[in-house]
Amino acid sequence: YAGISQLGVPGIEGSEAAELERWANEFVIVFDRGDVHWLRGYCHLLSAMAEIVLAHDMRELFEHTAHLFFPEVDSPYASLLVRKRDYDEAVMWDVNQILDLIAFFHLMLRLPVEEPQRMTTALHHLEAMADQSFESWQHILAEQDDDYEWIPGPNQTGVLPTVPVTEEMVEGWMDVLAEIQALLAGEKLLPFWRAHDKRGINLRKVFTEPTTLDLALWVQGTAALPYLEEGETTDPGFWRRLNRVFQGYLVGFAFWFN
Repeated sequence: YAGISQLGVPGIEGSEAAELERWANEFVIVFDRGDVHWLRGYCHLLSAMAEIVLAHDMRELFEHTAHLFFPEVDSPYASLLVRKRDYDEAVMWDVNQILDLIAFFHLMLRLPVEEPQRMTTALHHLEAMADQSFESWQHILAEQDDDYEWIPGPNQTGVLPTVPVTEEMVEGWMDVLAEIQALLAGEKLLPFWRAHDKRGINLRKVFTEPTTLDLALWVQGTAALPYLEEGETTDPGFWRRLNRVFQGYLVGFAFWFN
């Protein structure tokens, strides 16, 4: 963080930049054994996300809309989709941009599976992420020091002093991890939103037996049909209770705790 005032951040200069640099120099984190497993868990999460993307065929999406993000694209539609920057054509470019965005979201809704084995690999990464989080907290709770903790235990003070971690939160997070593991193992099912069907979605099969990712049909519910089973579903009341334990910020704490 040192020297942050010299990065030329727009709108930050003079005394504000000096104050920001002082704060950055004083923002110290001492990483320990628990943080090692925390980082490993995040690596597994990012790897899972990458595998899910790579499992799907995005060639058509790229060829039709990559020019929205990249200046030069090798596409069979390059001559039609060239980005014109002349001032006189600014209005036309705005219209074209809207059309391109419509095409982008249209193509994003339906992605064929190209390499299904990558979805199984992604599942294993998610399972490993939960395992690493469990191990991380075993080490955090065993710590005797209180030294600039990135993720503090209930008896420690973290580098984010306004975000304390209580024993109830730690116990709640253990429950969250156990529930996630049960879902990934197919031992519990996700509730199905079509009210007349009491079956649940086997999340494990979504990864091990992937089909074309059609978001519109998933929202409608018909895409879930191959994965519907009779069995115990995760209780929405469980997640509401945990959200109260985390003062309404369960998702935010989950990104922090992984």
